[in-house]
Amino acid sequence: MLRRLDIRGFKSFATPVNLEFGPGVNVIVGPNGSGKSNLAEAIVWSMGEQRATRLRAAGMTEVVFSGGEGRPPAGIAEVRLTVSPPHPDPQQPAETEVARRLTRGGEATYQLNGATCRLLDVHEALGTVGLGPDALAVIRQGQVEAVCTARPSELRAVIEEAAGVALSRRRRRRAEAKLSRVADRLERARDLATELTRRQATLERQARAAARAADLDVQIAAARQRLAASLASVALRDEHAATTEVARCAGARDAATVVLDAALAARAAADGVLRERLEEQERGRELVRGVQSTLERLRGR
Repeated sequence: MLRRLDIRGFKSFATPVNLEFGPGVNVIVGPNGSGKSNLAEAIVWSMGEQRATRLRAAGMTEVVFSGGEGRPPAGIAEVRLTVSPPHPDPQQPAETEVARRLTRGGEATYQLNGATCRLLDVHEALGTVGLGPDALAVIRQGQVEAVCTARPSELRAVIEEAAGVALSRRRRRRAEAKLSRVADRLERARDLATELTRRQATLERQARAAARAADLDVQIAAARQRLAASLASVALRDEHAATTEVARCAGARDAATVVLDAALAARAAADGVLRERLEEQERGRELVRGVQSTLERLRGR
């Protein structure tokens, strides 16, 4: 049952319109061009109608108010529809609100009871109360004649939509499609399991080879550690021997330095003695020259 209809920016509804519907028959009366058809199309549009031609528009964005009589064009069209089930169920909400919003740029959103949702969710919620874009809940101009002249298959589809049978069929088709996808995935999983079973022996050999390679890597790493430790020990021993040799050479150098110092001291002493002897020799020569000079003087007399 239709409870409330809120329209803003849809077709000729430039000013927000809020309509409350009571029990029984509600009648909207107006002259031609007053927007009665736009009101019915707003209801159908809010339920998810995707065909612009059924809304007497060339494109879906044409449902947004385009301006006129001093009014600027609207930037958004929004219709909120509140319905209640014909037979209330305590386990379900007393009212269901669906809303559709469309911007002039073509961005569309749907809401169900105030929460953003998919168009599928809107169809599911309305289908539980026998409503939908193709149901007989809204009969537009010319549709009565179309229904009366429809073929049995077409009439059956309309009746099933109105009775809610189409909703169950759509759910069944979606469930069958999901089952088909699951079956395909299961088949692929079985093929993969069969292939893996065939490759199991090869994979086991590869796994053993990989484990052996890992063990060899561990052994190689341990051997490298032992080699590094051995080289470090040899280097330490060589360093100790070199240190000892350096200490020995330093001791020999110190002893040689002492001997050299003693030799230099002895040489200095010998040089002193030599100088003294040379001085004594020079004094002896001077004495000889003096004696010779004295003898020569004596001979001259």
